[in-house]
Amino acid sequence: MNSRWKYQLMTGTPWAVFMILFSLFALDDTPADVQVKTPLFWIKVVSYFVIGIFVLGYVSWRGKQKREGLKK
Repeated sequence: MNSRWKYQLMTGTPWAVFMILFSLFALDDTPADVQVKTPLFWIKVVSYFVIGIFVLGYVSWRGKQKREGLKK
């Protein structure tokens, strides 16, 4: 696995986990165990991971490359 994918995973995964926990406990009065049993929850989980790793991770990687290019 190359360094870009490692960076994207390390950037996107914590964001996805944070968003999942936030959506479980902050936005709804429905208990967490009931929310976990719904298909919408699992669609959100997959969406957060895909967006976090592929979109946020990639944008973050590009920004890192630009910053490193300016420092050299």
